[in-house]
Amino acid sequence: MLIISLIGLIVTTAGVTWQIASNNNDTPQTSSGSNSPNITVKENPGNTNINVNVGSKKEGVPIPIFEGQIQPLSEKDYNGNGRSFNNSEKFNQFMIENDGKIVYLNVWPYYSDETLDSKEFSAFDKPKSFSIDDVPYEFGSGTEYIIQSSDADDFFFDGRQSSRRIVGNFKIVGISGPRQGYMSVVIKPVNIEMAELLKK
Repeated sequence: MLIISLIGLIVTTAGVTWQIASNNNDTPQTSSGSNSPNITVKENPGNTNINVNVGSKKEGVPIPIFEGQIQPLSEKDYNGNGRSFNNSEKFNQFMIENDGKIVYLNVWPYYSDETLDSKEFSAFDKPKSFSIDDVPYEFGSGTEYIIQSSDADDFFFDGRQSSRRIVGNFKIVGISGPRQGYMSVVIKPVNIEMAELLKK
């Protein structure tokens, strides 16, 4: 009879460690944790079998999503709809609540007609910042978004007046304020491949 003694066998997978104690009998070994396997050590005459059934794989990191209109196109448009629009404050709260996380945004318009009329603004330039008032056209509280990006960064923007859209994964790097009623949120584009890996 071949007798194999297992002493201090350590199995390490995905950061979880399981130990099989020394035993020459049929011995089910138990473990704990979401990724723990079911391990059975069974000794038969002439051989020893180790059966390992690994549980489900670790779930990926959920990425919060915000999609939709985040401010009126213009004050005229806002007045024409009875000054009824609350997505601006919802968007600002969403961003502040997810400080430090990667979020997915598909939002528009990142600029209004009034911003377009400014001599300092060009719809053709890659956006570096934009501001969203909590209540449209009631200045005094809101959030300024500063985009830390380079030419190689992976996010989509369409500055045409018919679109005015920003799409992509962004890391919320930091939040400060309020200053004169406004919060300041720094966001940095995250490439698509990295975000997809985190979700797996």
